[in-house]
Amino acid sequence: MKIYFMPVFTLSLLTAARAEPPVAPSGPLTSSSDTATTDKTMADADRQQGVWKPIAAIIGGAYLPPPALKATTLSIKGMNYEVTVEGEDHSDKGTFTLDTTTTPKRMTIKSTAGPNKGKTILAIYEMKNEVSMRVCYDLSGKEFPKEFKAPRGTPLYLAGYRKQIDGKFVSPKKQILIKVDGKEVRILLSAQIYEHWQKQIASTNATSEQKRNSELLTQVMLAAYRQGLKDAGQAVTTQP
Repeated sequence: MKIYFMPVFTLSLLTAARAEPPVAPSGPLTSSSDTATTDKTMADADRQQGVWKPIAAIIGGAYLPPPALKATTLSIKGMNYEVTVEGEDHSDKGTFTLDTTTTPKRMTIKSTAGPNKGKTILAIYEMKNEVSMRVCYDLSGKEFPKEFKAPRGTPLYLAGYRKQIDGKFVSPKKQILIKVDGKEVRILLSAQIYEHWQKQIASTNATSEQKRNSELLTQVMLAAYRQGLKDAGQAVTTQP
């Protein structure tokens, strides 16, 4: 029996190639038009963009072996996903939607190409932070899982994912507090930018704390651009 991981926004889905066609949900999931709900959905979607690797997974009470985890890659772009498995000559592709109005949050995955074409998978998900998430799938497609568990004898699949960039796992962002023009500013930095900031602190000779922090912030922003980011906001986020 072959197992395929299917991503959905930072998530990934595992389905059995010989499983019976799942029952589609009674109706399409639609998120509230409320602005707050939309913002939450977009925030999760933004964090799910990119390349993910499963670091642990359980299906029906059985742990997946490390080789199977290592061979699987989930890529998310927009509301589309693609799951590739080393050694397979085809990938699983499809779309997904998020519902942030429930607890836990829900995900509906629809495969449009590959071994799961035409199937709908229902799942729940949780974003631990911007670089890690967990997803629990009901591979029968009959209902959304109630909790993040995959006990023996059930069609449930639970997976934990970590984001990768250039083949390396990404660390969670670091928070720093600096003073700029007399005001305290909280900033979230990517791991690479944080390391750069730490080195600058150690090497700076500025006598004025305000001047020093302003210069460091400028250098951090420049470093973000040098890393090829579309804008510094991807590496530096100012918090109120």
